[in-house]
Amino acid sequence: QNPELGFTVTLVVLAISLFISSINIVASTSISREGSTFWISKLIPVSPREQVLAKLFHSTVLSLIGIIPIIAIAQLLIGLSAFRVLALVILGIFGSFMLNTMNLIIDLIRPKLEWNDPQEAIKQNLNAMLGMLLSLISIALLAGISVILILVKSPEWLVYLILAIIMGSMDVITIQLLFALAKRQYARIEA
Repeated sequence: QNPELGFTVTLVVLAISLFISSINIVASTSISREGSTFWISKLIPVSPREQVLAKLFHSTVLSLIGIIPIIAIAQLLIGLSAFRVLALVILGIFGSFMLNTMNLIIDLIRPKLEWNDPQEAIKQNLNAMLGMLLSLISIALLAGISVILILVKSPEWLVYLILAIIMGSMDVITIQLLFALAKRQYARIEA
């Protein structure tokens, strides 16, 4: 309830939101879950770019289903300002999109298409663990940048802006990499 801690609490809520997004393994197993039916994805008249984009939007929406309630609960319990709620929503979307794109890239590079039980594609897939690890490293780096910005007494709006620029830039870089890999990998993957 201390108003001076509102900024710190907002960043903690963002970290929790991104952590919840990081445990979403939909993106890091989306190619693997197709298994032996992946050949259909190679035949349908939809480009690999559009297919991975659909998978990315699906996983990001599922992540946001976890993030939005956290922000709403924080708002109810703590009473964040409208500016902070808006910052959380925007940063949550940027961060979730970034994490899901990185996780989908991992599964695109090394899909596990040979499995006997659908649970095997999810629970026994190293891609899920690699995706979570990469996500946690990314969150830790963002937290480190936030701490540095706070220590140099940056204004709150500037911290949010810098985080948005970093995550937005990563969104652009990772989506371009995803599209380039999709075209190449869909041609190379044998189902």
